[in-house]
Amino acid sequence: MRETQLAESSWYRLDNSAKIYPAIVSDRQTTLFRLAFTLKENIEPVALQQALENTYNRFPYFNVSLRKGVFWNYLEKNKEPHSIHCDTPSPCENINAIYYNGYLYKVLYFKNRIAVEFSHVMSDGYGALEFSKTLIMVYLRLLGHKVENDGSIIEPDSEIEPGEISDDHKRYSASTDFINPDEKERNLFGGTKAFLVKGHILPIGEFNIITGIMAVGDLKKISKYYGVTITELLVAVYMDTLIGIQKEQVKKPEKYRTVAIQVPVNMRNLLKSNSMRNFSLFVTPKVNPPDFPDFNGLISYIQGFVRENTKLDKMMMLMRDNVAVGESALVRHIPLFVKLPITKYIANTQGSTQHSGTMSNLGLIKLPPSMARHVEHITCNLGPDPHSKATGALVGYNGKLYLTFGRVIKDAVVERNFFRRLRKLGVGIKIQSNC
Repeated sequence: MRETQLAESSWYRLDNSAKIYPAIVSDRQTTLFRLAFTLKENIEPVALQQALENTYNRFPYFNVSLRKGVFWNYLEKNKEPHSIHCDTPSPCENINAIYYNGYLYKVLYFKNRIAVEFSHVMSDGYGALEFSKTLIMVYLRLLGHKVENDGSIIEPDSEIEPGEISDDHKRYSASTDFINPDEKERNLFGGTKAFLVKGHILPIGEFNIITGIMAVGDLKKISKYYGVTITELLVAVYMDTLIGIQKEQVKKPEKYRTVAIQVPVNMRNLLKSNSMRNFSLFVTPKVNPPDFPDFNGLISYIQGFVRENTKLDKMMMLMRDNVAVGESALVRHIPLFVKLPITKYIANTQGSTQHSGTMSNLGLIKLPPSMARHVEHITCNLGPDPHSKATGALVGYNGKLYLTFGRVIKDAVVERNFFRRLRKLGVGIKIQSNC
């Protein structure tokens, strides 16, 4: 089927990464993530609604509803009206299908902020960011601002590019260009359960957000001193934080568990792709608390692990393993009503227990100068995670790095200790919160 025909299709298959999310979504684990643009002027709701309508046809693969098939869920074209809504105090609340007319993303506003919340069933951070940039650009133009596109933003009247709707996990896994003859099938789930932070769980629908705003220059100085990237530095500080929390919460060292951090990897940085669907994988550095008695040893380990395991051959091996599970004859032919509870059980007892937290880096966001002058700052955050309790997401914009933790427990033990460690390293931090 040609790309243009697929774009106009009445339904779409879930991409390989998306298949797990319908099984695990709940009011406690909404599988949403959020991008928020704070502008320099208060939002005009009428213009924002018009911007959404003007942008609508350019991204048909996002204007869908989730449906149940015999063997798999699928996405069906949604012809209902799509409306903006006032933002809520708790980001990433589960999507009410009736209230949002069955759509899998929200466009929200509050004072001078526009937020877009996406279900991982549709896309990852890349796809959501491309949509959001177009929406904001159209909105600013409707207000009468002259916003010139430097080619980095999708115009609402442009043609859909080949590959936007491609499931590139499946496409690249089928290629023979990246086959390693020594490759062996691996077990996707390890046998060791990771340490999980303890704390009083907040009521359903309550999700606390804390953002640390830092100068990129400060972080670059510290990273250069240790000979690592900013991401490697922050993952090391996050892991050091969790190791310290485990020592506080678990009194007997013999009961310590492995501390493991999930680090998403945008595969578009390794392989040619402009897919708007999920095209990310994870690497997960793991540490037994006695292994590295000081931060120097820990950060050296993180650097070596991340760089070795994000090499293309290692990522391709992981990708093929993931795709092989969903494409196996046995899995494909299990009815959906049987498949969903099995998938949920495995995810909750195997997948989610294998990591202590997540640190996601959306990267540096650059906007055309005529657009950037209207955008004060940009943040992103992951949705609530009832297992690891507090997860981090970061984005760079206009010389600042915005690192947002979202937590489902009352005590801000992770954020407090994390930012304290960064301050001790010499990083100046400004804190913002919804709680």
